[in-house]
Amino acid sequence: MIHLASILRASKRSVIMIMAVVAIGLTALASPVTELPIKDINGKKYYYYKVVKKETLYSLSRKLGLSQEQIIFYNPTVYDGLKANDILYFPAEDFTDGVPTPSTQPSDNADSGSDSGNVTAKTDINSQSSTQTVTHDVVKGETIYGISHRYGITTEQLMDANPTIRSGLKAGMSLIIPSPDDAPETNHEIVRNVESQIRAQRKRDASSIDIAVLLSFDLDAPKKDRDAQYSLEFYKGFLLAVDTLRELDRPIHITTYDVGSSDSTLKSILDKAEMKHMQVIIPPVDIKGGLEMVGEYGRANDVMVFNIFNVRDKSYLTNPAMMQATVPQEVMYAKAVEGFMGKYKNHTPVLLVKEDQSDRNQFMTDIKARLTADGVQFVSIPYTGDLTIEALSSLSDSEDYVFVPTQGSQRDINRTLDALLKFKENSTGDLTMFGYPEWITYRGETLENLHKLNATYYSRFVDDSDDRYTKHVMASYKEKYGTQISPSIPHPGIMGFDCGIFLLRTLKSNNGDLSIEAPSYQGVQHGFKFRKASDSTDAGWYNERIMLINYRPSGNVDYQDL
Repeated sequence: MIHLASILRASKRSVIMIMAVVAIGLTALASPVTELPIKDINGKKYYYYKVVKKETLYSLSRKLGLSQEQIIFYNPTVYDGLKANDILYFPAEDFTDGVPTPSTQPSDNADSGSDSGNVTAKTDINSQSSTQTVTHDVVKGETIYGISHRYGITTEQLMDANPTIRSGLKAGMSLIIPSPDDAPETNHEIVRNVESQIRAQRKRDASSIDIAVLLSFDLDAPKKDRDAQYSLEFYKGFLLAVDTLRELDRPIHITTYDVGSSDSTLKSILDKAEMKHMQVIIPPVDIKGGLEMVGEYGRANDVMVFNIFNVRDKSYLTNPAMMQATVPQEVMYAKAVEGFMGKYKNHTPVLLVKEDQSDRNQFMTDIKARLTADGVQFVSIPYTGDLTIEALSSLSDSEDYVFVPTQGSQRDINRTLDALLKFKENSTGDLTMFGYPEWITYRGETLENLHKLNATYYSRFVDDSDDRYTKHVMASYKEKYGTQISPSIPHPGIMGFDCGIFLLRTLKSNNGDLSIEAPSYQGVQHGFKFRKASDSTDAGWYNERIMLINYRPSGNVDYQDL
């Protein structure tokens, strides 16, 4: 176990305990749920209530004639307290007699999906009631996630309706698209019942927050390598988050181990009795097989594993203990395509194709497939070496264009910018550019030119040195540790801070349980919005939050959450 005195001057133990007391006011009124207004959501009726200022769970329970537990049961997000103007929902079918039916589970409020794309609607005239079957013809480059996300259904619903795609998705397939409400309610109910039974069997005390950090710090090494420095800065940022949230109403225990580079060391740590009392483990990234070892430990001992470092790991698909905190690539591309299509629906896409290199990545394949599927006209401009103004001669000087390069390196981008800026000078249309996560590292003249083009790119995180929250965290880090946060992007210190804030707040609001849906969070640099990989009880969670970052001509940086 690491003694923080070797890392932090102000701390002498590896377990940090922070306590505070929160007082709750009480009021009393009486009104049954069935007298509330009612609305339809995805074909189901819900009573709804708008929270008023200074209202508490206790006062609301008196007003609605429900227990506080019943209110939380139907609206889990209010466990952390009520906020003015929050809307609470109660399924009407559970209140047929004016009181909730104890055996009924709350219904899902799934968002309905888009009907755009290569979709066919068929009417079944043989059924007693007229129903529509929506089909989707698969084009090259599409993914199971992208299609299911597009129609507002889960990947499991799509695969249940089309069992053959479990062995692979192929262009030309015609898929049946079920309605978000078509999946049997009992399936979701069974899943929730099983998960609630698992949670009921927990032995650990939810009155405190218990997190284990297992990273390779190499504290005994005379000179730390890059990975060790990265881990140490991440950890310092994490502890800064603990210090920031020291007012939480329960003790915070952070138990930290230096796992070095040995799987045997990691195994000996997992064998310690205290590890079974953890609510979440942050695992190491640089031990071969280490993530798998921690994941299996989490599965066996009902401990969640927060994987923030390994982007390629897929175990969240089959391990309910795994939380893939870095957005998976296929999810990132699918959401980036959706963001692009929504943002530039009034622009003509212009693909800048560098002939001596292949397409940049899967994103370009996906964007071409989506444009083709939706019947959107686009232009391809081939070029070699530097892009010239002559290569753009076929374009109108009055049309709105969004330029998308097939390459994302700074060298390749610089070889297109001069021509685009010259074209912009002589154009009356709205010209802009869309690109890749690497752009977050660009500085100097390249960055200035991207601002001039009002350029936008997709990314898992945002980096804005002028943002006041970024400045605050950097200043706090320097004050606490006497050193600056590393200039590497993403900043590991800020990553640690965002992870710490998210985990502490979520463990508090979920009463120590990360195996249920976590509140969405946008941090200083990273955001977290976790989604269950499927309805299966063997599935874990993955982060689906990515952003569109906009370099405005004014010099400001804006971002849009997708």
